[in-house]
Amino acid sequence: MLDKIVIANRGEIALRVLRACREMGIKTVAVHSTADNNLKHVLLADETVCIGPPASTESYLNMPAIISAAEVTDATGIHPGYGFLSENADFAERVESSGFTFIGPKAESIRLMGDKVSAIRAMKAAGVPCVPGSDGPLGDDPDENMRLARDIGYPIIIKASGGGGGRGMRVVHAEASLTAAITVTKAEARAAFGNDVVYMEKFLEKPRHVEFQLLADTHGNAIHLAERDCSMQRRHQKVIEEAPAPGITEEQRQRIGERCVNACKEIGYRSAGTFEFLYENDEFYFIEMNTRLQVEHPVTEMITGVDIVREQLRIANGEALDFTQDDIHVQGHAIECRINAEDPKNFMPSPGLVTLWHSPGGPGIRVESHIYSGYKVPPYYDSMIGKLIAHGADRDSAFARMKSALSETVIEASRPTCRCTRKSSSMRLSRRAERTSIISRNGSGWFDRSVQGVDWQQFVMNLDSLDPAAIEEILMRYGACSVTLSDAADTPVLEPGPGETPLWSETKITGLFEGDVDFTELEAALTRELGALPPHCIESLADRAWEREWLRDFGPMRFGQRLWIAPGDSAVDQDDAVIIRLDPGLAFGTGTHATTALCLEWLDSLPLEGKTMLDYGCGSGVLAIAALKLGCRAATAMDIDPQALIATTGNATNNGVAEKLAVAAAADDIDGKFDVVIANILAGPLVEFAESITSTLGSRGMLAMSGVLCEQAHDVMKAYEPCIEFEDAVYREQDGQTWSRLTGTRR
Repeated sequence: MLDKIVIANRGEIALRVLRACREMGIKTVAVHSTADNNLKHVLLADETVCIGPPASTESYLNMPAIISAAEVTDATGIHPGYGFLSENADFAERVESSGFTFIGPKAESIRLMGDKVSAIRAMKAAGVPCVPGSDGPLGDDPDENMRLARDIGYPIIIKASGGGGGRGMRVVHAEASLTAAITVTKAEARAAFGNDVVYMEKFLEKPRHVEFQLLADTHGNAIHLAERDCSMQRRHQKVIEEAPAPGITEEQRQRIGERCVNACKEIGYRSAGTFEFLYENDEFYFIEMNTRLQVEHPVTEMITGVDIVREQLRIANGEALDFTQDDIHVQGHAIECRINAEDPKNFMPSPGLVTLWHSPGGPGIRVESHIYSGYKVPPYYDSMIGKLIAHGADRDSAFARMKSALSETVIEASRPTCRCTRKSSSMRLSRRAERTSIISRNGSGWFDRSVQGVDWQQFVMNLDSLDPAAIEEILMRYGACSVTLSDAADTPVLEPGPGETPLWSETKITGLFEGDVDFTELEAALTRELGALPPHCIESLADRAWEREWLRDFGPMRFGQRLWIAPGDSAVDQDDAVIIRLDPGLAFGTGTHATTALCLEWLDSLPLEGKTMLDYGCGSGVLAIAALKLGCRAATAMDIDPQALIATTGNATNNGVAEKLAVAAAADDIDGKFDVVIANILAGPLVEFAESITSTLGSRGMLAMSGVLCEQAHDVMKAYEPCIEFEDAVYREQDGQTWSRLTGTRR
């Protein structure tokens, strides 16, 4: 019997599980890291056990510690929530073999559905519709791979078997790019997932992301709880979900739902699970199954009246479902907004002390959050601090209630500024709706610079999405050989993944045309797609003027006393100049951002002759190339983005240092110790990977860290203080924000 369970998670989902247990009379044990002593569910649980320091690898991913907590508290089950160990088959197996109940599916089900190749095979055998593809891993024969792609039909997408979170996917539009795309995706998959198996599928160009919620018990019963639409995503992460999915008919719901139910029975599945589909032209195509509770489960609960967490607990307790498919009816419409503690302009996590938390209310409003006034949002974990759910009689009323609820939500926080000033400043995690920037009909507009969570959701709720594929198709039709879409900060926007609805603010569209173009017709075509265009929206640059424009915008820049970045063959008037020359096609990461500039200036000040250097998170490799041209005998550039490594290699070749440069796609690929290490990455990863980064430093090796806002410097230095003796912190203002460069030496 489940009379006491360990909640092996944190945040709002841990609180959600605790509340379900209380309703059922089940006692709870909250395991937590040292950073989470004041989490709401920790304060409310019957018992608590601290399982380790803040790093998730030493606490929430520490299997022996969690199982030991169950042993010392005489718990009978462990609920993993979502994330962390929830889809780890080894954890599920160890829990069960230790004599506890894993409140989720069996380990073999997690393994089967966790590998996308085996999952697709199982679904095809069960009659679930799948995307046309290779039906298995791709081999090393390029001719056979090309044959498969021709049979499927371009465009196709190469996917990593062990991928997730938008990683390990690459779209191929033409045969000439196929072999290179397979090679790069394999390298990315090996680095990110430890598994370089990839497969091929037909690329659906304008699909929606629709998923079905399932429940299955240990007595052979299974039902579906209708579907959700999760197409509104940012960087491959869901941000707004709704149920039921708009436009899905009752006949489609029953047809696909029944096939999912049959698949659960065929594979012997138990607990809650979600079948994810791409939906295009009235057809469903299975892509994967999530063998856990979903973040967005509340919208399904709102429209069906079924408490999914309660059912998970009952199923784990050996009980049968006490309702059938005929008892499930969709009632109204529900929508969920995820609220994150992050800057909506650059989406950087923004931890801090919550000084005021006011949640919304009213008919149909549900709030799930672990924060409270006086709670400190830590920098070590996912930035989601809550979910706001609205339910109405129909979609329009649900959206109206959501907009009203967002306008009522207030979250304020104060955070210490950098250590050197010994002051504090108040920054908002969110603001009231009446202060939100006005968004025009074509979606342009932006936010002022403050740390917000709710305003961005208000922006999205009022924004018509731009279709990048349609824009690219129009420009290509009129002769463009290259198309780039950039956001307001002129940052290239990555190609959205299947089923991902891209969100745009102020978008700049750039097309490179090699021949004559009828710009009048092009403007008319863009107007039909976008609506009214601003005046003088299209500029024509004849011949190779685009390159001259690039040269004009990125003129030679000096860093320190002698280091220069110069585009193309542009002249530098300094006899002892050390010059990094960039090609227009590899021009991103030029040193124009404060964090890169600070690192370049630091390199220029060092005696580098004969030393080795590691560029951790290299981007286009400018820092590694600078170190080599300043005298380093060897350098390694590491980045998980294969495109960054391609750009780095190209830039190194152009600068004549390729033979001294090694590239790595993961920390595990880095060999040896280095005299100099630069980590120009964001504060969150800097803290998370502190152990990995410091392990690359040799004795008395020098470390520089950038990508850190002034107010984040203290937390970053604290994570490194056991190993690093800090020497200085240099700060620089850019675009209203203060960035820092932290330097030190290994103790």
